[in-house]
Amino acid sequence: MKFKIVLLALFCIICLLSSGASVLGYSDNRTSDVDDPSYARLLKLDRSISELYAEGNESHKQAAYKTVKNIKNQLNQPQLLRYGTATAWKQMKQDVLAIEEGIVNNKPNVIWREPISSLLLASDALLQAEHGPWLQYESVLLDDLQSIRKATILTVPPDDKTKYVIAHLTIFQQRVDRMQTAAYMVGDELRMAELLQRTLQLNGFFEEASQVTWTPQQAKEIETAINNIEETIHTLFAQAEETITVPIVDASSGWNPTTLALLIGAFISGLLTFTAYRKYKQAPFGVKKV
Repeated sequence: MKFKIVLLALFCIICLLSSGASVLGYSDNRTSDVDDPSYARLLKLDRSISELYAEGNESHKQAAYKTVKNIKNQLNQPQLLRYGTATAWKQMKQDVLAIEEGIVNNKPNVIWREPISSLLLASDALLQAEHGPWLQYESVLLDDLQSIRKATILTVPPDDKTKYVIAHLTIFQQRVDRMQTAAYMVGDELRMAELLQRTLQLNGFFEEASQVTWTPQQAKEIETAINNIEETIHTLFAQAEETITVPIVDASSGWNPTTLALLIGAFISGLLTFTAYRKYKQAPFGVKKV
């Protein structure tokens, strides 16, 4: 009887110690990136870009200029090259120069705020924020394509139909240009180049608007071009999800299935140990036969 009690007690202790080690190990794995100096620099860059975005929306040029100079210095840190791609970082530096030039030359806000949106999207794509704009951008582009597709089947005069399609296509083109750096950061560069090429191909149909008479053949070619773009978008974002550069890091409590299983084992073994001990105290020498 004593041996059974000791065995159950040891099993209970082992389960408790193992669950504690599991919690610590799980937490360490989840926060390893946070403790990494290069990742800390990446988070600092993301905060600076968010500040620049807010300052741009409020048209605070002096504050924006100071922040963009800070970002320019941060982009020269080689530790950041551990994440993303060299092409994307080069593109981000070009965006920063465009912002700086726009502010210095006192260009309209809409001109130098567009590269800021590109920076924000690239940073969000790299960090893979849970509710960030990058993860929503696929649906945004597909909605734009659907708007273009609907415009091509409107029962209006050909000239009006062409104008509606060009209006939606212009918005789509702007968003494709805006996401280029983000796609390079986490996606396939070949797929992004393919998306740009197919978008230009669709634009090519409307370079001479007067030549678009919406014959069945033209309508079929335009629909094919739209379908090709849609296919490329799906492929591009699927590739981006497979090549996430930085895992999502959140505040983890350390609980996982292994920890829970060990705690349940410790609770059951502890209960059995207590029951056996009480039974032993009531009859330390066992039940004697009469």
